[in-house]
Amino acid sequence: MQIKLKKSIAIRTVEDWHTYAPPKDAQKQWKDGRSAKELARFACSSRFEELIRTILKECHIKNQDFTGEPEAETYFPTKEPLNLGKNGPRNHDILLIGKDCVIGIEAKVSEPFDETIQERWDKLEKTENQRNRVLGLVKYIMGDTYNKYQTVESLPEEIKALRYQLFAATVGTIEEAKKNNVKKAIVLIIVFNGNIDPGANYEDCIRRNNDDYDDFVSICMTGGKKIINGIECQIIKKVIAVTYPGEWK
Repeated sequence: MQIKLKKSIAIRTVEDWHTYAPPKDAQKQWKDGRSAKELARFACSSRFEELIRTILKECHIKNQDFTGEPEAETYFPTKEPLNLGKNGPRNHDILLIGKDCVIGIEAKVSEPFDETIQERWDKLEKTENQRNRVLGLVKYIMGDTYNKYQTVESLPEEIKALRYQLFAATVGTIEEAKKNNVKKAIVLIIVFNGNIDPGANYEDCIRRNNDDYDDFVSICMTGGKKIINGIECQIIKKVIAVTYPGEWK
């Protein structure tokens, strides 16, 4: 297996990553011990390839080479029957494209999976694009039985409490699988712990994230697997222990 990371040029070091593929708010997010920089360190090491090899084995997918893009953008469909609104792209922390599968990666330390579906809806101006995006992501994953819902308020309470980013990450990864003509998609959540910057209320944030992930998997993904729009999708979480900056257990 070989994983080639690139943006406008090949990315081989953390410095390359920061120069050519920084997070949206680099001044706030690019810090030792937080997810953006820890992911860059990890992805530029041999341990990243080991992890992807393990993921493929667990998912019964053969080893293969990947091209990876940090901060990759996926634009959602905007025409019926899959109109998800013209509200900007999904940003993957890393998007890996292989011969047989696509892997969308989201990294965390203790940062949340964005707002809940209800919170996202409440803050919108309720333009048609915004309605299509929030409701569309839910319907995309939950299927035709959810077409009867025309507002977020009408959704089941358990759906409204789920996190928006998990919907966007899953749909974005599936759309990339479709675009690249492969039938398997993996949503990979990488959580860094250990020698990291925990931030405020770390233990509470970790409990929240664990609960949010577990709720999404149990409600939307039937134990972590689901065929959605013809794509076999799996969602997986891996915890990576940082023992020292640039070193992992």
